[in-house]
Amino acid sequence: MRRLFPVLLLWTACTTTGPAEPKDEFVATCATGFPGRGEWSLGTARLRADYCSALGRRGPTAIRIVRLTVKDTDPRLGPDAGRLVVLEGRELKERLRYRYNHLNACDSFALSLTGADYAATGPANAGCAPAEPPAPERTFADQNGATLAVVRYGGGAWRNLELPCGHWLFQCGD
Repeated sequence: MRRLFPVLLLWTACTTTGPAEPKDEFVATCATGFPGRGEWSLGTARLRADYCSALGRRGPTAIRIVRLTVKDTDPRLGPDAGRLVVLEGRELKERLRYRYNHLNACDSFALSLTGADYAATGPANAGCAPAEPPAPERTFADQNGATLAVVRYGGGAWRNLELPCGHWLFQCGD
C-alpha cells in the first residue's frame, strides 16, 4: 500500500492539464475522479473543456466533459463570429461526442455547432479503436505524434489540421 500513493499522485498530475479552481462550480460535479481543464485551438476556434477524469478499467482514463466553451472568430460565421458559446448539460450531450480508448491513445471527439463542425483524434501511442466520426481515423502504424483534426463551416469542405498535442487531446495548448 505504501507504493500506491506516489503512483496515484503522479497519475493525477499527468492527467489533469490544469487544476480547477476550488471555487468553480463544476468541481462539485466530479464526485469521483479528478477535475481538470484543457484549452486548445482548432484553426480560428478556441475551445476550453472542463472535465472529470478517473482511472478506467485496464488503463484508460475515463473522461467526462462537463462544460465546453467555444469562441470562433472565422468570418464565415457571420454575426456569430467571435461569440462565446457555452455548452453544458443536455445541450452539451446533444452537440458533443467524445470517445476515449485504451491508455487514451486515439481519443477522439466530434462537435457540431450552428455554422461550424469540429472533430479531432489524438496520436496512436498505444493502439487505436475507431474514431468518433468525422474525426480522422488512426491506426497503431501511424507514428505521427500530432493530433489530427478537421474543421468545416456552413456544411462546406473539411479543412485538415495537425496539432502538436502530445498524448492527451486536452494538452493541445498553444
